[in-house]
Parts: sequence; C-alpha cells; structure tokens
Amino acid sequence: MIDCPDCHTPVDDGLEVCPYCEKSLKSDVGPSKTFGRRRAKVVVTINLKKGNPISEVALDRLNLSITSHQDRGTGVLKLIHGYGSKGLGGIIRNVVRERLEHLRYNREIRDFIHGEDLAWADQSRFPSGYQPDTADIGNEGITIAIL
Repeated sequence: MIDCPDCHTPVDDGLEVCPYCEKSLKSDVGPSKTFGRRRAKVVVTINLKKGNPISEVALDRLNLSITSHQDRGTGVLKLIHGYGSKGLGGIIRNVVRERLEHLRYNREIRDFIHGEDLAWADQSRFPSGYQPDTADIGNEGITIAIL
C-alpha cells in the first residue's frame, strides 16, 4: 500500500491513478517537520467523505489511513467527515468519532479533538509547535486525530 500524494488515502501499489481523487500517484509525499521530540509529517488531510461513501467505506479509509500514517511517523491527521446533509450531524461524522473514541480508549491513538472544540482545546494535547488552522476552529465537519 502507498498513500495518494493528493488525498493521502492508502491505495494499492502499482496503480497510476488514485481511485478516490483521480490524481496521478507519481508525485512524492510532502516535506516533514519536527513537532517537539517526535518527527512528523506536516499535518495530513484525509477526506473520508470523498465520493459520498457509505459509513463502512469511510471507516475502512479511516483505519487504513491511521495505520499507514502511524507507520510513517505522522503526528496529526485532519479528518474531513462532513457534518451531514440534513444539518443534524451525519452518519460518517458519528461513526468516525465513535471509532476515534475506541482507538483513544485502547491507546491506539493519543487523542482527538472535534473541530468545534479546537478553540477551547488545551494546547498540551497537540504535538509541540502544532497550531490548528483558523478555518478549522469551530468546524463541525472535521476532527483532528493526534497519532
């Protein structure tokens, strides 16, 4: 498996085009920087709602992305799950957050913070030097996962 350099979704080796974002897979992965004592890729954005998948497909993308990026030493994932088309909190959003809660409880990830909670999140929860994007603060359609 490799990660698409554009959408960062894990895809099979040997493909020339990402089946999720339809971009070329020939590009290289972006630069790295250091967050405190941990070496981490620059924050990686994963679009879990691309193509309007069913919740099981979105969870598969989440699981593959977390595993792949933990192996690479990525420190922070920005997960785009959307808020739901009816404005009530979508199914993908809910199942992703439930899965992250399970992963945190089992210590498979360090932490996660909902976009709507970023303004009040204790900075000690983030890797040293990380600052959330201003546009993400208050955004109920994203969640930040700290690996």
